[in-house]
Amino acid sequence: MSAALEFQDLRVDLGGRPVLKGVGASLPAGKLIGVCGPNGAGKSTLLRAAMGLVRPKAGKALLFGRDAAGMGPVERASHAAYLPQERRVAWGMASVEVAALGAFDQPPELARVRALEALETVGASGLAERSVFDLSGGERAKVLLARLLASQAPLLILDEPIAGLDPDAQLMTLELLKGLTAKGVTVVATLHDLFLCARFCDLALVLAEGCLAACAPPLEALCPPLLAEVFRLEAEWLDSPRGHLLAATRLP
Repeated sequence: MSAALEFQDLRVDLGGRPVLKGVGASLPAGKLIGVCGPNGAGKSTLLRAAMGLVRPKAGKALLFGRDAAGMGPVERASHAAYLPQERRVAWGMASVEVAALGAFDQPPELARVRALEALETVGASGLAERSVFDLSGGERAKVLLARLLASQAPLLILDEPIAGLDPDAQLMTLELLKGLTAKGVTVVATLHDLFLCARFCDLALVLAEGCLAACAPPLEALCPPLLAEVFRLEAEWLDSPRGHLLAATRLP
């Protein structure tokens, strides 16, 4: 299976400090990949490198075989769309106008159609004409997710897409992203909830102190020895009628 996103011995320094230390992984197309790891492990930097937003000290991030750092913004956007952690919107635009920004390469009429469809998909069609300044944090998150979907890019890269959402919205978001993979879309998302990663993701890419600790199906990647070493958890996976549950306690 061809790789939608590939990291080749990727090394990134920020502020003179090594953040990624030779990460290598090949992420297949049409899958939902969860990027996991403790705070400061390098997850956000990995996604930014994938989008060509930080320049590697060495190695490469490849989007469908092309070096992301060597692409121009328009070419890169035709391959991948990115949702950063920051959910601030600088202008008090209507939600439909914000969502339409995702379809930047389309005429305004088609961009609006895509935006309305995306807002309906994320359950936010009622917000279309409301200013994003008047929305709650969760509502704004839905609008920004709609902006991502309006791009119709074959690779979606999301940094903590469920952070700050209530449980129902978290499940809705992950179910939506999982459903997109059935249409051939590749989704790469940072996740802190290991249980939800195991439930929804096809692969878990685990970072620890800037290094690749594992890249495998979640229950294989997030095995008890790795959970102890990387997350400082004494943990095991339990079977239940609703899927796998993680029973864990903090190690001293």
